[in-house]
Amino acid sequence: MSNRKKLASERLSARQRELTFSILLDEDTRTELDRLTAERARLLDPPGKKRAATANVDTSAIDALIEQAEQAVWENTLRMVFKDVGNRRYEEILADYPDPDPETDKTGEAREHVRRQFIDALAAAGFQGAWIGDEPTDDTWPDLADSLGFGEMQSLRAKVQTLNLTTAPSVPFESKPSAKTR
Repeated sequence: MSNRKKLASERLSARQRELTFSILLDEDTRTELDRLTAERARLLDPPGKKRAATANVDTSAIDALIEQAEQAVWENTLRMVFKDVGNRRYEEILADYPDPDPETDKTGEAREHVRRQFIDALAAAGFQGAWIGDEPTDDTWPDLADSLGFGEMQSLRAKVQTLNLTTAPSVPFESKPSAKTR
């Protein structure tokens, strides 16, 4: 490997990027924040009145309620932090999840299953911890993964894959075979 490529590879590996994946645990807190924000907007721009007529509207009371609602949303949000695993670890995980033989996997189900397992392994390897509000939780990655809904897990998988693909040397599991391999 040339020195130039080696330096670029080292810079790429040294650049540790991070992903924070958030899940609101109590939707009522978001609903209340949205209600208060809409109420503030109506105070500042009531229907049928000109904007100049509402220029001196005191919003301090509603602003204080909005601040409290924002704090409630923060305190009811689970945040999971992941780091990109780096090139070497990515390749090690990739080696543990080989692409299935296309001759035996006519429907692509096995390929999709292996892809999900691979991305889940990337998430486990990059998991840094979880917080609710400012407090760290004792939850482990397997506990959190089991508690996520289907849509949440799909969204997380896409984000973890994107986080890791930007520094990974190879791109596994393309959705369609290239025209060159057909």
